[in-house]
Amino acid sequence: MTPQKQIRSFPPTVRLLLVNQFGVNFGFYLVLPYLAAHLTGDIAMSVAMVGLVLGVRTLSQQGMTLFGGSAADRLGYRPMIVLGCGLRVIGFGLFAVASNLTGVLFASIMIGLAGALFSPACRAYLAHAAGDRKLDAFAAFHTASNAGALIGPIAGGVLLIWGDFRLVSAAAAAAFLIMTVAQISVLPPQAMEEDADRRSVIQGWKVLYSDRRFLVFVLAVSGLFLAYNQLYLLLPLEVVRVTGVASVSSLIFVVATVVGLFATIPLTRWFSPRLAKAPSVVVGAVLCAIAFVPTAVSASVQSAAGGSLGPDGPTITAQVLVNALPVLSATAVLALGYSLAVPFIQDLTASLAPAGLTATYLGMFSTASGLVAAVGNVLVGTLQDLAGRAGMLWLPWICLTALQLAGACLLLVLHRRRAVPDRTPRHRTRIG
Repeated sequence: MTPQKQIRSFPPTVRLLLVNQFGVNFGFYLVLPYLAAHLTGDIAMSVAMVGLVLGVRTLSQQGMTLFGGSAADRLGYRPMIVLGCGLRVIGFGLFAVASNLTGVLFASIMIGLAGALFSPACRAYLAHAAGDRKLDAFAAFHTASNAGALIGPIAGGVLLIWGDFRLVSAAAAAAFLIMTVAQISVLPPQAMEEDADRRSVIQGWKVLYSDRRFLVFVLAVSGLFLAYNQLYLLLPLEVVRVTGVASVSSLIFVVATVVGLFATIPLTRWFSPRLAKAPSVVVGAVLCAIAFVPTAVSASVQSAAGGSLGPDGPTITAQVLVNALPVLSATAVLALGYSLAVPFIQDLTASLAPAGLTATYLGMFSTASGLVAAVGNVLVGTLQDLAGRAGMLWLPWICLTALQLAGACLLLVLHRRRAVPDRTPRHRTRIG
């Protein structure tokens, strides 16, 4: 079965959620790549203020997904999806008209809070609508995300040819408005587990925080998200250092997105009948660990050479691409491991959740992995600065490799102790 046939074989609700996820990422990445340039150029903000705006968006989303998941378990998945998309209409609409820091910060908060509301609800709805096929559904969900992330920036660039950033933001707001109307019109009115109304929010959190196997599972796999975040931190810095050309860093995002788009469903289909879920995640973590080996070797050569390996100049040449090859290879392998691991991680998270707490568990996982990525990036950046001064540029890459291997070992221990399920139990659901 081809990926296209596999997607068409899902129930209508699952297909709607996949289209919704494509639209979410399309609308988001329509704007995000061009936001920093707009803030520094059109509004004349400092780089520090731009960092504050982006940080507020991330914090308001990752920090609130647990609350969004709990609300979805109590009130239903559909209302949270509709409300979240509606808030993004407001957020991106504000980006189109805001001309000062206050307006931009409020827009960022709206956009982040919206993601915290609809993200766990979408995944929980997907898990229950897909039934026994939720692993395949999560793979298709990841593919839809990558498709939106790939096409969104291209569409944004085309719109910038015809207009300015306000047009791009307005287009994103229009995209989310269309999705909001479609969800109100088409999604079933309710999708809740039968036990959803039997626990209060506080009781649900007590269950979650006393679930030691889930907390250890989160600890074991959260390093993967720190590794993937190096697409935005160490890998761009490294490719600029070894090439001397800033624009070549854009290739990192193209490579990662294309790998995620075309590899996720085939990888899931190949591994799911051959390995249990936790060992499949382990393979993904090992691939992420291997991914940093080329950059560690490249950084070691650079340290021995005493400087940048790349020529000075603004254009991408054949020599620049040769110098960038270790980083681009690392990016491809990292994206491959991440694309393999993520559907199994989301499947396991949903499977570990008791009835009535699926969205809460998914929200907690998103909050925890986001916190690990944020704090980890600070530590990785500090380590990079120290390693640069000490002439040990390979050190951060080796530490990231060791972290992935440690997480893989811990997950194997959980698997051997049967602390994580090999098969997804069927949860009773009530739709309509």
